[in-house]
Amino acid sequence: MTRDELLTELAQRRAHTLQTLETIPLETVVYPESGWRVQDLLTHVTHWEEQCLLTLEHALRGERYFLPNFRELGLDGFNAANVEQHRQDTPEMTLARMASVRQQMIALVSQLTDEQWASTVRWLGQDATPAQMIAGILWHEDHHLGEIVQSVSQRL
Repeated sequence: MTRDELLTELAQRRAHTLQTLETIPLETVVYPESGWRVQDLLTHVTHWEEQCLLTLEHALRGERYFLPNFRELGLDGFNAANVEQHRQDTPEMTLARMASVRQQMIALVSQLTDEQWASTVRWLGQDATPAQMIAGILWHEDHHLGEIVQSVSQRL
C-alpha cells in the first residue's frame, strides 16, 4: 500500500468506525467477563495507535521506544492497566483522544521522507516498516469494531 493510500485508509477507516458506533452507546458492555465496554475498547485501540505513533516518533529521532511496563505486566496486564487508567474518562474525552491520536498519526505519516517510509523500526519484537505498523493498527481497530458489532447484534 502506498503512503497516499494508507493516509486515505487512516481517514476512511476512522470515519467508518465512528459511523458504525453512532447508534451504539459507549457504555455497552462487550466483554462481560472483564466488564470492558465499547468505550474501553476504543481506549485500548487508541492506546495501541498511540504506542505506534510514539515508536515512530522515537525512531525518527534515532531512539528506540520501549512500551512502558510491558515486560513487567505482559500483554494482558499492559492492556488492562491502560484501560483502567482511562476508566473514568467521559465518552467525549475518549472520542477526542481518538481523534487527536489519529490526526497526529496522519500528520507524521505525511511528513515522512521516502527513506523514512522505507526504513524499518523495531515494533512488537520484529522489524516493521511504518506501512506495516499502521496496517496492523488499522487491522486492530477493525478487529475490535467487529467484536463490538457482533456483541451488540447477539443481544438483539
